Amino acid sequence: MPFKVKAAAKFENHAQVHPLKFIKGIVEEFVNLGGKVFEESRVVSIKDKNPCVVQTKNGTIKAKK
Repeated sequence: MPFKVKAAAKFENHAQVHPLKFIKGIVEEFVNLGGKVFEESRVVSIKDKNPCVVQTKNGTIKAKK
């Protein structure tokens, strides 16, 4: 290392997860099951009712769950 280290910890057999690859798989399955993903949709209010109503700067989203 390019700097002095006083102490360190080593953990054997720990998984490493690439966060973008991980979330990509979750999103793909979510969409396959009928879910929708909205990008660049800033939420301005949420009404936790049945259906849930999410107001964004660009419009309204309603969801059963």
